[in-house]
Amino acid sequence: MRKINSKNQYVFDFNGVKDIRENSEKYFEVMRDLGIICFRGAFLDLEKSMDVLSEISRGFNWTPGYVAQDGRKVDWRYTQNYDDRASAFDVDNIEQGLINPWHLEGMYKKHTMHAVGWNMRNFKCDSSVGQTGFVDASVLVEAMPIEMYEFMKRSRLIHYPIFAKKFPDDYKAMLLNFSLGVGKMDEKIWTIDGDTEVSSNAHDAIQNHPTFGYEVLRLCPCCERWGHQHLLFSVDGKKPTDEHNQMFEEVRGWLRSQLLDESMVWYHEYEEGDFVVPDLFIMIHSAKGGFSPGEREFDGFWCFQKNVDYRENLVRELI
Repeated sequence: MRKINSKNQYVFDFNGVKDIRENSEKYFEVMRDLGIICFRGAFLDLEKSMDVLSEISRGFNWTPGYVAQDGRKVDWRYTQNYDDRASAFDVDNIEQGLINPWHLEGMYKKHTMHAVGWNMRNFKCDSSVGQTGFVDASVLVEAMPIEMYEFMKRSRLIHYPIFAKKFPDDYKAMLLNFSLGVGKMDEKIWTIDGDTEVSSNAHDAIQNHPTFGYEVLRLCPCCERWGHQHLLFSVDGKKPTDEHNQMFEEVRGWLRSQLLDESMVWYHEYEEGDFVVPDLFIMIHSAKGGFSPGEREFDGFWCFQKNVDYRENLVRELI
């Protein structure tokens, strides 16, 4: 059962960065208990967005941006509007009306994003569309059947990379290379992405939250044209057997059923000016369509683990 049942649990009127600083304990508790907070009517610019995230992050092990190898603090932001999909999107013929399917963020990375700030600076559609869906993956651990839980505690996973520069012309060759790496139990698998290589890194299927210590299911449900993005890498440190792979398919099916269960899902209804900060370590999330091009656009600000170089062993140039 989800923890959020009302927007009043996590949506607050924005009263300035000073208010966040002076009431940091209250906002920290909301993030701890619910994994999300929203400041309504914020209408932040880029600088203020970073200021808000810096204040929110004080009690956590993450910080907006990351520290590069030369010691520079680098902010990592992006803009998202889905205009390329919205014009041809048929909300009635897509399961749950999702324009961006359920996923956990950056699961192929050695150091994944721990949080994000979404600055919804343009929202001209009705609040009944364009929502972001959330499922708390710590709640999933509590709800998981015991035999699945025990299996996933023994398991490690690995995720195909995201191709930021160029989707492979021959993705079947990419899949073969990746499967060979998994077969050799390479903890880090490199895949060509344009003029670089990007790494995928094996990780435990159930991990402890880096700030609070409770267990979180770190299984991404997303798919690509070839199928599931997250693969079973090992069980008890060994190659999975056919029986293990069958159990993993059952876990995937169970996870899918949870994402379709209304008692597990919370949808955030936006207003223009919202600044939303979800805990990406626990929040499997999605986005609903139903809006037109130009009606929904936000700036996102990735937040990474403190004192870690996010780009460590992530990308290397092809020689």
